[in-house]
Amino acid sequence: METPLSNQPTIESGTLRAVLYLITGFALCGMVQFMYAPSADVATYNEVNNSQTIVAVLKSYFVIYIGLVLVAFVFMVLVNRELIRHLGFKWAGHSSSAFAGFLVGFFIISIGTVVLLFTKNIYFIDIGTEDSDIFYATLLCVVIAFIEEISMRGYVLKNLMQSMNKWVALTLSSLVFALLHLGNADITIIAFVNIFIAGILLGINYVYTKNLWFSILLHFSWNFFQGPIFGYRVSGMFMGKSFIKQIAQGYNMVSGGNFGFEGSIICTILQVMVIVGLIWYYQKKYRRKKKVVAHETN
Repeated sequence: METPLSNQPTIESGTLRAVLYLITGFALCGMVQFMYAPSADVATYNEVNNSQTIVAVLKSYFVIYIGLVLVAFVFMVLVNRELIRHLGFKWAGHSSSAFAGFLVGFFIISIGTVVLLFTKNIYFIDIGTEDSDIFYATLLCVVIAFIEEISMRGYVLKNLMQSMNKWVALTLSSLVFALLHLGNADITIIAFVNIFIAGILLGINYVYTKNLWFSILLHFSWNFFQGPIFGYRVSGMFMGKSFIKQIAQGYNMVSGGNFGFEGSIICTILQVMVIVGLIWYYQKKYRRKKKVVAHETN
C-alpha cells in the first residue's frame, strides 16, 4: 500500500530527473534485451514476419520495455518522493477525457482513411478475418499505450514541466518521443514530423490536467485503428493480419507508403487541426474557470 510522501525530491531539477530517468530506463531495457533475445530468438521489438508471430512481438515488447514503467515507479517514490498515482492515474473526473481521447484517435485515422480512399491513394483488397492476430495485436496496442504514455507523458513531461515553461516542456518531450522512433523501418522526414506532432497531441491534455487517461486511450485507439482494423503499418511496423487488408499507391508522402498512415501529409493536417481545437477548448475552459474563481473571491 502506498503511503503519503511529504519530503522534497532528492533531485531538485525536474529536467535532470527526466534525463536520468531516460538514461536509467533505456539502459535497463538494453540489458534486458541483451539477456532476453538469445533465449527467445527475438532480437528486438520488431514486426511480424515469416519467422516471428504477433505473439512473439507482444511478448518481446512487454519483456524488454516494461522496465520503463518499473523505473518510472521507482523514480517517483525514491527520487520525486511522490505517490505513484501522481503520474496521472486518477480516473474520477477524467473518464470523459479518456473517452474523448479514444474518439480523437478513431476520428483522425478514420477520416484520414476516407480521404486516402477517395483520392485513390489506398485501396481495400479484402475485409474480414477470423485470425487470432487481431486479438494479440490489440493487446500489443494496449501495452504500447500504457508503457509509452507512463514513460513519456507521465514521467518525462511531468518532470520537465516542473523546471520550465509547460509549452517548452511539451515540445522537448515530443522531440524525445519522435527521436525514439528514428530506428523504425521506412521512416521518412514526414513520418518523423508526424510523430513529433503526435507527441504534442498526446501531451496537450496532460499539460492542462496532469492526467494520463486521455493520452493512454488516444494512443491505444490511434494504433488499434491503424493496425488491427485498417491494416496500416503502425510507425513502420507490420502487426500481422488485420480486419481490412489494403495496399498503398500514389505518392508516399500522401499515402504514407511503407511507414503507414503516420507517414502521410494527411496525418499532419488532421493532427494540427485537432491540436488547434484542443488548445482552443482548454484555453476557453480555464479562462472561464479563472473568472468563476475570481468572482467567488470578490
